[in-house]
Amino acid sequence: MSKPAFSIIIAAAIVLAAAAFENAAGSLPIASPVLLPVEELPSTVGKWKVTREIPTGFDLQDRLRTAHIVERTYTSDQFGSIDVLLLTASNRDDIHDPNSCFPSQGWALSGKGTVDVQGQSVKTMLAAHDQQKALVWYWYDGFYQPVIKSPVLARISDARIRAMGSEDAKSLFVRLMAPDTDFGRKGLQDFVTAARPQLKSIVNRPYDKSPSAYVRP
Repeated sequence: MSKPAFSIIIAAAIVLAAAAFENAAGSLPIASPVLLPVEELPSTVGKWKVTREIPTGFDLQDRLRTAHIVERTYTSDQFGSIDVLLLTASNRDDIHDPNSCFPSQGWALSGKGTVDVQGQSVKTMLAAHDQQKALVWYWYDGFYQPVIKSPVLARISDARIRAMGSEDAKSLFVRLMAPDTDFGRKGLQDFVTAARPQLKSIVNRPYDKSPSAYVRP
């Protein structure tokens, strides 16, 4: 067989393999957010107690149709008050992104980074509006991967997740805000440490999935 003919055969095989992969990947179930019982975060978390329930505005709920939102002020005698928001949704478009939300409300964002609090990776940033400055800490949790019985398709799904990421398919968004002070920063660290077990319990009890429908990687 001539070299040009062999090259054509190889190229055709690559195209067919790519087409088969694309067809298989396109037919795979896609991981999506599921609703979680965010309202079950206790009113007392460690040394923190709820001092205010903040209702969700009609305009926000109208924009995020599938979202369930709990927002509260938690107060500690040692660290003062912080704002805690939990959001869950069944549509990935309704999963919150503070990098879009804050600027749309007139806040300027800076100092973005990441901290580790007792094994929890937390994204951090400073939000400023007029004379107010606030520390904003947030993270996502609760990724539910659909069960795929075929080993080949499961490997394809895993490869796609690694390539595309899973952030927008996570089911829980946690956002904390505190004054931009040392006490505020220490308070956020203390709350994250105290709330982790309760938040993990919430993540492990989705409303609308049976244990056989998904796996936690």
